[in-house]
Amino acid sequence: IVGAASLAIGLWVILDDASLFNILREVLQLNLLGSDILRESSLIMVTAGAALIMLAGIGVMGALALSSCLLSFYAVVLVMLMTLESAVVVLVLVFRSELESKASDMFNQRLKTTYGDSIDDSRGPFTRTFNALQTKLSCCGWTGPEDFAHVDHHHWNTTLDNGLTRRVPDQCCGTQHSDDNSTDTVQECVSQPYNSSKINQQGCYDAVKKIIDGYQWSIFGIAVFLLLFQFVVMILTLASIVHNGKVKYEMREFGGVEPMELHQQQQS
Repeated sequence: IVGAASLAIGLWVILDDASLFNILREVLQLNLLGSDILRESSLIMVTAGAALIMLAGIGVMGALALSSCLLSFYAVVLVMLMTLESAVVVLVLVFRSELESKASDMFNQRLKTTYGDSIDDSRGPFTRTFNALQTKLSCCGWTGPEDFAHVDHHHWNTTLDNGLTRRVPDQCCGTQHSDDNSTDTVQECVSQPYNSSKINQQGCYDAVKKIIDGYQWSIFGIAVFLLLFQFVVMILTLASIVHNGKVKYEMREFGGVEPMELHQQQQS
């Protein structure tokens, strides 16, 4: 089911991305969406979905055909997946603070070097996605508005039409104060953000962290459920392999006739 869903969504993005993006914009209430990132992710989704469907098909065929070879291959791959998933869960739990720190530093560094106005180069997807994040979560910068003082200004236009210097993007101002969202108010906010009451003081890192913290136990529960489900499937697969070996052994012992059939023949 997961493989089929992943394959379907990936193909949907590749074949008709506009319709999916329109639905996501309505659901997420975003005016901007990092469609380029989703297009690149669609290839991964198609590959992963096809691999999952193929693996599930091997397990089903092995069970129906009583093939110990196919079932053994399925069990080995399942054990490898479980080991990888368990390692990821343990690493996240043990090194969560270190991972968060490194991810935050990496994202903050990318903001300084990649954020810009151009939509025709590699900075475009990141800029649109980060602007959408600021709009949706009512945040500014990664750690705060001060981050934009260190952004590479060669790729970011900091001069407004009235000659003032832009200190922060427009998305940092007015999202929480829809009652006063005029152009003059926004320009005053972006040019003098630290003296304005309209700016979003919270950094996007804190906003994202609050969301993750709110769903962390749900995510952990889903991960544990998937591991337990895979463990049960692995036990059933191994039981099928043992059963197949036992049946083949008994058939050899009774001259190629299954014991139940032999018992019926003796009764008749």
